[in-house]
Amino acid sequence: MWFLAFPMMLILGLSPLPFIQTLFGYGNFEQSDASLLGLAIAWQSLQIIPYFARDTMTRVFYAYQDSKTPMLVGLVAIALKALLNYLFIIHLNMGVAGITSSITMITLFNLIVLSFLLKRQHFTSLPVLPLFVSLVKLTLASLPMVGMLWVSRWTLPFLPDSLESLAWMEALWTSILTLGVGGVLYLGACHLLGIQEVQDVMQRLKWRLHKT
Repeated sequence: MWFLAFPMMLILGLSPLPFIQTLFGYGNFEQSDASLLGLAIAWQSLQIIPYFARDTMTRVFYAYQDSKTPMLVGLVAIALKALLNYLFIIHLNMGVAGITSSITMITLFNLIVLSFLLKRQHFTSLPVLPLFVSLVKLTLASLPMVGMLWVSRWTLPFLPDSLESLAWMEALWTSILTLGVGGVLYLGACHLLGIQEVQDVMQRLKWRLHKT
């Protein structure tokens, strides 16, 4: 899932509107609805990486037959989230951004506390350097997808007038370039950087082809 998390976080965080308009941009779904949902997704995207990391930490605790620690941390996180929601929504009037940003902060809080307790209770040290190297590689591999996002915006004026006037078609064009072409570039960059997940997928595909 880490393999998918980085491009998801970057694309949804930087420009969620084209994908929202492609999926929902017709009928009674208005531009104001798309903007509100885009704001929520942009803030929510920041928790994608901490979310996957937190779930990984939780499973390590379960492997040690310790379900109590994640439960207690989760209860504290629920109480803290209620306080943050009250602060962001009632006092700071942040609306949807307040709800989604509090979720992101609580997920990050969960991850930090679980990492600290895991190291304290079960490990003398955590493999920080290999994890950091993997994060850097995945971030670099995700950059071509971000590049295709800007390329799609740059090429919009060259669309035929009959298509350029349709917001839904513009959003579809951006989605195709970013997810289609950008996705292929992402896979290629992962392969060049030696990211293990891509190697595993290639091995499975070769095995399938050889089997058939």
